Amino acid sequence: MSKFPLDTWNDPRNKIAFKYADNDMGYITHAHWIVSLVMDLIDIKPIELLNYSLLDYGCGTARMARLFSHYFGSVSAYDPNYDCIKVAHEEIEKTNKAELKIINENLFHTNDIDYLLDGYKNYFDFITCVNVLEHLYDNEVELEFDRMKKLLKPNGVMIFWLHTKKNKNFIDKYINKGLINIQDKIMETPYYKYKNGVGIIQIFKYTNI
Repeated sequence: MSKFPLDTWNDPRNKIAFKYADNDMGYITHAHWIVSLVMDLIDIKPIELLNYSLLDYGCGTARMARLFSHYFGSVSAYDPNYDCIKVAHEEIEKTNKAELKIINENLFHTNDIDYLLDGYKNYFDFITCVNVLEHLYDNEVELEFDRMKKLLKPNGVMIFWLHTKKNKNFIDKYINKGLINIQDKIMETPYYKYKNGVGIIQIFKYTNI
């Protein structure tokens, strides 16, 4: 079971990036900032991104996926929480981004991940996983990382966030010891630094070799 029950993320506008719950402009510009960090790590000309697919894994309300859809030829978004996907559909209808595929409104139980794994194995060129893994126990982080690897094409790229304190065991076990192929430990972003300084988010880039 996750550190937080799945229904913790019900009413997502008040739970995800909640400081922007009543600030639509701040909500989307914060997403722009995160997307800019990811795009900086993608070594492909913007015009060529139309030939690539991306999955936002743990998409929340798909606010970042909507932005990615301006660049990539195919963008999909997955979240196990029904309320998140419901809000995502509502917001997508307002933006009229038909090329964004939500996988899918019925995937609101964690065991339904099998649908995604069966239908999209080795499918995506890129996977992003932002502010997801720090909410999971160590064994769940390993499980979700393995699932994302299965969804990547050979030589596909995963860009994911880890928290230096909450994900310390995973970082020590897999990254610091070189047990997974991390191409670069990209950056630390002080934006996420705790007020008492106990941990920060690090952004990693993994290539599925």
